[in-house]
This record gives sequence, C-alpha cells and structure tokens, in this order.
Amino acid sequence: TRVNSLVDVADFFNTQIVQHLRDVGSDAAAPVLKADAIKYVVTFRSQLPREVLVQALPMLAAHLAHSDAVVASYAAIAVERLLVLKRDGLLLFAPADVEPLAQPMLAHIFAVLDRADSPQRLAENEYLMKAVMRIVLAARTNILPLAPAALAKLAAILAEVAKNPSNPRFSHFLFEALAALARFSCAADSNAIAQFEATLFPIFQSILQDDVLEFMPYLFQILAQLLSVHHAAGGLPDAYISLLPPLLQPTLWAAQANIPALVRLLQSYLQIGAAQLASTGQLQPILGVFQRLIASRANDHHGFALLLAITQFTPPDALAQFLKPILTLCLTRLQS
Repeated sequence: TRVNSLVDVADFFNTQIVQHLRDVGSDAAAPVLKADAIKYVVTFRSQLPREVLVQALPMLAAHLAHSDAVVASYAAIAVERLLVLKRDGLLLFAPADVEPLAQPMLAHIFAVLDRADSPQRLAENEYLMKAVMRIVLAARTNILPLAPAALAKLAAILAEVAKNPSNPRFSHFLFEALAALARFSCAADSNAIAQFEATLFPIFQSILQDDVLEFMPYLFQILAQLLSVHHAAGGLPDAYISLLPPLLQPTLWAAQANIPALVRLLQSYLQIGAAQLASTGQLQPILGVFQRLIASRANDHHGFALLLAITQFTPPDALAQFLKPILTLCLTRLQS
C-alpha cells in the first residue's frame, strides 16, 4: 500500500482509530466501527511506525474475545498479519515481544472456538486457527510454558473436526499449529515428546481406523516429525513398531496425496531404527515400497529418496543381500 506523503497515517490512528480499540466493549451498537478500525491497522501496517504497532497489538489481541464473530475474525486477521510483518528483513515482533501476549491471545481464541456446537461450526472460522498457528510460530521456544494447555486444546479440536472434516483451510492451519507446537516444544525440552505422543496417538489411531482421508497426509507428516525427535541409540519406540505394518499396506500408497508424507515417515523410521528393522525382517516390505514407487514416472523421485535413506542408515552387512536386486531395479528404470 502506498500513501500520499501529505497524509499522516500515524496521526490519524492516534486521533481517530485508537479510541475505537482501547475498550473492547465500546461501540456495542455499531460493531462495524470496530471492524473498520481494525481494518485500518491491517491496511496501513507497512506505513505505521513500530511504536504505533506495538501499541496496537495488545488492543487487537483483546478484541479476539469480542462477542461479535466478525470483529473477532478481523482481530485474528490483524494479529496474524502483524506477527509476520518485517522491517529491514527482520520480524517486527520478536519472540520476546510475543511471549507476554501469547497466553491471553490463545485463551481468547480457544474460548471463541469452544462456543461451537458442531464440528462444522467449529471449523468454519479459519482465521482464528491461522492466528493460533502464527502465535505459536512467532513465540517459538517461548511457547514452552503454554504448550501443555495449547496441546490439549488443539488435540480436542482435532478429535472433534475429524468427525466431519468440512473446511480444508481450517484443518491445514490446525495441523500446522500442532506441528509448530511440537517443533518448538521439543527443541526447548526433549522430554516434551512423550506428552505429544501420549496426547496425539489415540486421536491418530482413530483417524486411521475411520479412514479420514483428508487428514492422512498431515498425520503422517506429524508422525515423521515426532519420530525424528527420538535418538537412534534408543531404537524405535513400541508404538511406532506396531504402527509400521499398517503403513506399508498398498491401500495407503494408492492415494497420491499420501505418498510424500509416507516416504518422509519411512525415512524417519530408517533414521532411528534401520538396524532394528533389518533384524526383524521389516526391510523387505520397505524395499517393496521402493520398487512400487520407481515403477511410476510420477513417483520415482520419491522412490529414490526412500532408497537414499535405506542406503544411508541400514548397516552394510544387512543391506548386502539386497544390493543386486536394488541395482537391477535402478538400471531397469533407467532403460525404460
């Protein structure tokens, strides 16, 4: 957005806009004034000086709890846009700036989402979930004190919307928020992985059993992320071992959308427990997946990515017996 140099957008904010944002309960008879005031901040965020935006962010955060759904949605959009705003290549709001506001912002958003009386109503406002995702990303490792409560809320939302997925964008931001929360929580405290697995695994198992196709790629990516946090010296956890046979079933690989995420998950399996897989006879089915993938022109690059993980992490002695058929398959693919 470009403005005339004769227009002082900061002065207009201080004289005309801020009075509508100071008190969440003001303008009760005309919520459109609230929405327009918030929209002003969003529209001119690149022109407003940092001190004005620092002043505005807590006021916008408070409006996430507004009783009017439109105002709350505008506030969520504004918060999300401000948290990605950059000046001179750096984020305007550092994690330390976001930390004191993260708890009230998340509390307000979850309170609004709790009002929904059905999975469809819960998932209809993607802007709120996108704001949750952005708050977690902006707070980074400073989100750790809030992680248990945020995880519980996000897991409950996931369990509810999985009953009847209706808004792909809401689902996308929900899984992004979960992935970001796991990433930064486990980076700050490696012991946090146990809580994430204990909370999410029952929901993931339910999604797999109910064959919720829309969520499968996201589920496999988060499983890969969680498994990668484990140390190879500890081997594969029992929960992941029991999950592997269903992951190798052809029906899952028949869906094109599942393939990149499933390959990434198998790479994590190999990274953490390739020797264990080889000793228990699980390497042959994984090689079967490799054979299936390279037979397809659309998926051969995924097959070679899987082969790279197989050769990188599998002990040479365990891999030796498979080298000849692997080379034969590769050369055959090159000739076709």
